[in-house]
Amino acid sequence: MSSVDRFERLIRWYPPTWRARYGAEFVALLEDTHGMSAVTWRERLAIAKSGSVERARSAGLLGDSASPNERIRAGSLLILCAWAFFMLAGGIFAKFTEQWSAVTPTADRWIPSDGYSAVQWAGIVGVVLILAAVLVVLPALVRLVRARSVWRCLRSWRNSSRFREGRMRASRRYRPPGALPCRCGVRG
Repeated sequence: MSSVDRFERLIRWYPPTWRARYGAEFVALLEDTHGMSAVTWRERLAIAKSGSVERARSAGLLGDSASPNERIRAGSLLILCAWAFFMLAGGIFAKFTEQWSAVTPTADRWIPSDGYSAVQWAGIVGVVLILAAVLVVLPALVRLVRARSVWRCLRSWRNSSRFREGRMRASRRYRPPGALPCRCGVRG
């Protein structure tokens, strides 16, 4: 493998747009700096860190280079991925701890018992933190709900002829099971 291929493998940490713009110059810099000698682990880690940060920046997770819509999309994707990871980890943990007392010798049961207690306490602390975050956000939510402009918008939508027409159509279509159509307007 040539030194150029070696350095091009290193810059794969960076996003494609960054590599298209700066990749050749960065490979030339690495060639000039290292030549045929090996790149140290410290420099490899620095390149991996910088490339990961640049990928996060291009995805809209860091910095303000992305538009607000892209940042919202990236944040939502991050939360979804974190939730999926924690659900998977929780399922694996629950499966492993299902029968721990049956397979653990009596003298060593304190190890999984203490570990399980630590996870339970971590869960309790997580719930408390989430409740604290809800309490911090709640005043802003109340102000939003109390704002007249929000209710005015909802009232105008509810009073619109299109909404009433759809509601009337839906009420005509709905009949409880066993009810016969009645022309007097009373359902029975």
